[in-house]
Amino acid sequence: MGILADMLLPQNLVETLSDIDDEKVRRYYEQLSQVYADGFRHRYSDISAFLGNNSPDVYSSLDNWLTAVSSYAEENDQDGETAPKIIKLLDHIRLEMIRIDRMKAVAQYASQSSLINEQIHAIAQETSDMATVAEEKVKRFHEQSIAILSIFSAVILAFMGGISFSSGVLGSIAQASMFRLIVTILLLGFVLFNSIFILMRFIAYMLYKKDSNRFKNGIKWFNGALLTIFLVLVVAYASGAGEYIERWGQLTAQATSGSQVATEM
Repeated sequence: MGILADMLLPQNLVETLSDIDDEKVRRYYEQLSQVYADGFRHRYSDISAFLGNNSPDVYSSLDNWLTAVSSYAEENDQDGETAPKIIKLLDHIRLEMIRIDRMKAVAQYASQSSLINEQIHAIAQETSDMATVAEEKVKRFHEQSIAILSIFSAVILAFMGGISFSSGVLGSIAQASMFRLIVTILLLGFVLFNSIFILMRFIAYMLYKKDSNRFKNGIKWFNGALLTIFLVLVVAYASGAGEYIERWGQLTAQATSGSQVATEM
């Protein structure tokens, strides 16, 4: 295979038959004639091993050289023994080139098929995960819908209950002392607004999955203000200002009644 290896040296690579040097063709023919003169027969396994050790990019150059040498042999072989062997060598090399090209094509197709199968498996897994997530979202949607409707119903009931309670308290304002009335209004505001806050906070958490510090700080300030008013009222009442508070309530009630009478007249 030394002659074939010489044909594949970088300085001997050719793209077409027109690029071949005639002197080198004659020299290669003489070398092959000497090889085959001793009854040498090339083996197909040696050709396969030789081509396997070289890149497919140089196969066309080797084919061009052997084509030129076989044509030269057909014209200059005197005894007619060397030309058939060179033609047979060329035929075996071409068959092996075809086999290697097909093997590479099959390997490439298998690699592409494996890659496509992996992509299909990945897409199928992603689709399955998306379907699972969608199913879970649908289940949570039904649960959240029921929960939100229940909470809104509770808000309405709490609000209406607070309104009914406050109406009943304000309806008996004339029979209650001013201290008791103020304490009742403070307790009513604490219960009503905190109940609504808790329900609305739960709705906001279900919708946005996070707490809002803005609302929490607001209800803290509101409860602090109610507690401050309640403590001031209790301290003032305990310090002897109860009579003043009661008289202030009576004066307010009398002024309200007088304005109503004047309006009617």
